[in-house]
Amino acid sequence: MHDLRTYRLEEILRPARVPLSVAYAFEAPDRLQFEVSGGGDTVIIGETQYTRDGPTAPWTTQSMPPVEVPTFIWDDSPPVAPRALNAGTVSFFENQEGVPVWFRVSLDARGLVDRAAMRAQAHFMDHRYYDFDVPLTIEAP
Repeated sequence: MHDLRTYRLEEILRPARVPLSVAYAFEAPDRLQFEVSGGGDTVIIGETQYTRDGPTAPWTTQSMPPVEVPTFIWDDSPPVAPRALNAGTVSFFENQEGVPVWFRVSLDARGLVDRAAMRAQAHFMDHRYYDFDVPLTIEAP
């Protein structure tokens, strides 16, 4: 996964009354684009973040530290007690700055993570990864 140059990710965040859906595109080494369902858009290129509140809103810019691509939700801490649940599915635990976080990841036939679930107190994330290393260019709006 850490050798990928491009990939996409669909994320569902819960436990909101209406789960939040976010569509991401990533391009190594430092480009990220995401769109929040019913909300805004963000493009990050190097140290510049472009944001707008909706499809007709104007873009604003601000400086920020560059993002590192690829990076994944399970990269924050070393995995603890990894267990194979069945062919292609692994679960493990992480202690992220004193917060217990549980993960379950599913691997495709190439050994790449195509699904990941993260569970922490009052924070549930489900990810679907796809379009591994397909041609993708993230540009400034």
